[in-house]
Amino acid sequence: MTLPAWLSAPAQWLALCLLAWLAAQALTGTARLLAPAAPVLAPTTVTLDPAALPPVPTAWQQQAAEADRRIPLTDLPYHVVGRALSESDANSLVVLATPDGQRALMPGDRIAANITLARIDDEGVVLSRAGRLERLPWPEPTAAPSGGISPAAPTTAATASSSTLSESSP
Repeated sequence: MTLPAWLSAPAQWLALCLLAWLAAQALTGTARLLAPAAPVLAPTTVTLDPAALPPVPTAWQQQAAEADRRIPLTDLPYHVVGRALSESDANSLVVLATPDGQRALMPGDRIAANITLARIDDEGVVLSRAGRLERLPWPEPTAAPSGGISPAAPTTAATASSSTLSESSP
């Protein structure tokens, strides 16, 4: 099949344009490959001399502990049901009984609108309520449930002698 004469001239012109475009793309790509790369800078390391740091007064630590003791108790309807404490407070977990049910929470978790668990410490759970800190103390220890293990009462000489085992003869 042969192409009509009027189609061969535009086809040749398109083929020539396509070939010129491909050559230009190849040359610009090659030029980019041959260009020198931007220099790679060595990583910067900064070391601080501890002597250059300002001294840290130990008095602020006592003030911070006293401020923690002054955190008011919360009136929110939450109760601590369980806890799993770790060495770092960020990995500790508490289980709170809320009106919506029990929830396992970690520091930073949102409990309700404007209420988050700020931190877990030795005194209990610290909540952030609209930016104000409130404390939810640990529950008072309860007596061992029936059937549970409870500490043994101290023995005296009188009770020790009366609690002897006797064997029955067959």
